[in-house]
Amino acid sequence: MNPEDSHSQSATALLAANVRITLPRLVIFSILNDSESPLEAIEIAQLLERRRTAISLSSIYAVLSRLESAGLIESRVFGGSKTIYACTGRHQSIRITCAAGKGQVRLEDARIEHAIRAVCQDRGLVLRNFTVSINADAA
Repeated sequence: MNPEDSHSQSATALLAANVRITLPRLVIFSILNDSESPLEAIEIAQLLERRRTAISLSSIYAVLSRLESAGLIESRVFGGSKTIYACTGRHQSIRITCAAGKGQVRLEDARIEHAIRAVCQDRGLVLRNFTVSINADAA
């Protein structure tokens, strides 16, 4: 999607949620809306930096807080220390974290997602979103 369409859709969503449109809110919500997976605040900052858009990390957190209180985004704490953000209802995420501090990997695996959906369906649950955190040691 081109940036103009993305910003237009984001502006419509902000107005519908009764959130005043500011450039930081518009840009950050557009990033989350366009993202295929949840993002940490630092990842949003890195994307903004690549776009040559200067928004401080503290301002990013303030915008995320406002968007979450308006119900536009959701946050999840991952691995006890990292918070990830995604548009409401789009919070499917699987991450593997190395306990030795060698990084974190996002995993997209249709088999795992299918298994999670099947478990919910078998139990009569309607899956809204999910987060799976796997902590592993380096080999």
